[in-house]
Amino acid sequence: RQFAFAMGRRRSSGRKQVGKKKVRLAEVFKCPFCAHEKACEVKMDRGGRVGTIRCRICDQSFSTSINYLSDPVDVYAEWVDKAEEEQYRDSGDEDEVKVTLS
Repeated sequence: RQFAFAMGRRRSSGRKQVGKKKVRLAEVFKCPFCAHEKACEVKMDRGGRVGTIRCRICDQSFSTSINYLSDPVDVYAEWVDKAEEEQYRDSGDEDEVKVTLS
């Protein structure tokens, strides 16, 4: 009676499950100021809730607050948006810019 589980049909060897590979997002980006590829590196300080990005070539930097859902690309996108906002404010072309929402 000890071998009751072995009687009957053969035990099939199960297939190993293959999981999908997780897509890695970039952590090094193109600098919006000096236009060098792979020059800006993002540091995520999750404990301090601060994301910092700095260009190794032109030494521009930017820091912003982050949360547990933030990725390095979010810090970069916020930096680019802030740079464009500063450029827009400095240009003084407030009357020529039209924003359309659809």
